[in-house]
Amino acid sequence: MPKRAPVERLVETLCAVMTGPPALAFVPAICLAAFWLGGEMALLLVALGAPCVFVAFGSLKEHSITTTAKGAKPSGAVTNDVFFQELQALHEATRKTGHSAACIAVALDGYEDILDLHGQTAADFVSLQFGDRIHSVIRNQDFVTQVQQNKFLIGLQPSPHLDLEACIQMSGRIQSTSKSRY
Repeated sequence: MPKRAPVERLVETLCAVMTGPPALAFVPAICLAAFWLGGEMALLLVALGAPCVFVAFGSLKEHSITTTAKGAKPSGAVTNDVFFQELQALHEATRKTGHSAACIAVALDGYEDILDLHGQTAADFVSLQFGDRIHSVIRNQDFVTQVQQNKFLIGLQPSPHLDLEACIQMSGRIQSTSKSRY
């Protein structure tokens, strides 16, 4: 499996480069260069081959997103039932210890736009990545669940230093990690 990861990253990078706006901007220049270097036959091959390359790389990109997002849950996410059981235990623990605990609700902005522009598969992929990013910034003892496609709940375990400022800092970490490209 470790040997496969760099290849998958290479394919993802090539798909992004070959199907992105920069590649499309160079198609006229590539066609012109083909005409200059090889004449009409080269122009025809490039003009007819370029769309095939875009379709091929686009389908590879779609396939990699589909296999990653289909039926997947964010890493470390618990089911809703387990989350609410843990939340109940968290409430009991705060009453016994007097330490503060928190539950933070997070929603992914623009989910509907992603869904409209790119389809369900891409929206699921972004939601999965968002959940993984949330899990990457919470403490080991904290827990997260996905309640809807674009909504997550985070349970922060009791701590003597957990206050409003700590929750604001956690929100800032979640917001900063979600700003990077998906």
